[in-house]
Amino acid sequence: ALHPLSMRISFRMVPSSTAHSSPRSTRTLKTAVLAGLASLTLTIAQAAEPTQWQVPLAGNTYQTASPKASDDRVTRDGSLRWQDDRTVFSIFVRVDRPAALDLVLPLNVPEGESVIRTTASGWSSDTVVSGTDVHDVKLGRVEVKTPGYVRIDLSGIRKTGPVFAKTSSLKISSDADGLQLDYVRHNEDN
Repeated sequence: ALHPLSMRISFRMVPSSTAHSSPRSTRTLKTAVLAGLASLTLTIAQAAEPTQWQVPLAGNTYQTASPKASDDRVTRDGSLRWQDDRTVFSIFVRVDRPAALDLVLPLNVPEGESVIRTTASGWSSDTVVSGTDVHDVKLGRVEVKTPGYVRIDLSGIRKTGPVFAKTSSLKISSDADGLQLDYVRHNEDN
């Protein structure tokens, strides 16, 4: 069996007396070469699927900034109670090597529209979110330069409804070959 990124290339020698044959055989050869290249491209594209992790917020998220009177928190069921724009929730994961991490937040906004800021490893991005049904929202790509813990901060910038968003996990994906991502898998007994 071949590794998903390996390929077999075979050549067939054509005697010089037949190398300059009819236009039809030339078209056939061109068609065969193009079909082979298309197949190779498809194989490589399929093999390059990124590894994905769904990181529960419970056990991996801490409220690292909040006003004293705020009721914001990570609830027992692992979802965020998130109403105050001064609250910062920090999600921690660990990587075993430098890697690009794509961040996606499954969420819903029960009412109105919100702007959420994501910050990690010197990168920051604001994302407008809305929609009452749970859906995936792409937050962006973080370039992690060194192995170790990665802190991913979520903060609310503005909202037109009573809460910024409802969410209970963060999806992380990477196409870094063999990347190990460590995090708390579940919040049982915490």
